[in-house]
Amino acid sequence: MTTSPVLTYPRTDKEFILDTDASNEGTGDVLSQKIGNEECVIAYFSRSLGKPERNYCVTRKELLAVVKSIEHFHHYLYGRKIFIRTDHAYLRWLLNFMEPEGQLVRCIQRLQEYDFEIQHRNGISHGNADALS
Repeated sequence: MTTSPVLTYPRTDKEFILDTDASNEGTGDVLSQKIGNEECVIAYFSRSLGKPERNYCVTRKELLAVVKSIEHFHHYLYGRKIFIRTDHAYLRWLLNFMEPEGQLVRCIQRLQEYDFEIQHRNGISHGNADALS
């Protein structure tokens, strides 16, 4: 039997955790906060990739997942500390790239509006967002 997910109201005194993942078909994201010893889910978000987006390389798809989820959860995240967890370790390096061009520049500029830190999370531990993508 399937049950509805239990969601929590966001707390303004807590930092946000955003788990993002991308596949060849779409992106999946989970917004949560750590309250006490428990990580509580606030909201879920997923979207299908358009035809051109399906041709992106893995890194671009993962970056797209981060940007689209931050845009979707803007009303929760703007002005707050965010820990972005991804199973794609390359994203941590990518945002410090010295001379980005084109779409990468636009994505980085969009993300610079937020106070965030990217953390790598291995695929086995990343099942919550992975299941949505």
